[in-house]
Amino acid sequence: MAGEVTIEEYTARELWRVFSDSPEKALAWYAGKRILVTGVVTESGPSVYATPKVELSDHEEGRPYAACILPRSDFPMLRKFRKGMRVTFGGTCRGLTFDREMVLLKECMVIE
Repeated sequence: MAGEVTIEEYTARELWRVFSDSPEKALAWYAGKRILVTGVVTESGPSVYATPKVELSDHEEGRPYAACILPRSDFPMLRKFRKGMRVTFGGTCRGLTFDREMVLLKECMVIE
């Protein structure tokens, strides 16, 4: 259909692998694009910038692969994210976190 936008979908671990295999290439391709990321919640709470953050992995005790930053107005929503819960976010890819440990997505919203 004309004008239809395709949004790519990844698991948190798949997205991390794309960035860990070739960070410069991944950044050039994904930075600023809206993508969907699915994973298991390992942690939720405020980010270092006092914005709501949910970290995703491939299993409950796994290392986090994606950091999903929600709008400040969504702080009350953080209570619903429990460790081990499977969730999909849509967000804008910003590349790797400053410590290069996770892929950073901002302006995230819950898809399912």
